[in-house]
Amino acid sequence: MNIHQLIRKHRCTAFVRVEPSRCEACSACINACSRHVLGLTPIPWHHHVRVVDAAKCKGCKLCIEACTQGAITPVTS
Repeated sequence: MNIHQLIRKHRCTAFVRVEPSRCEACSACINACSRHVLGLTPIPWHHHVRVVDAAKCKGCKLCIEACTQGAITPVTS
């Protein structure tokens, strides 16, 4: 498994989708999530948010509201 496959695996929950190319790693979404669904990539040259525990996401969408870059969007289908 290469790095991009690993990162792709951590982009979605049942309710939200992360677009790493838009993320500036400001951590606002991570701070907004009380369920600890999101975290930063542990790879120094790939600074962006990722889904660390999709099962904990209950769809409150506070992370979407917190993201000023539009890097987190709702899953629509």
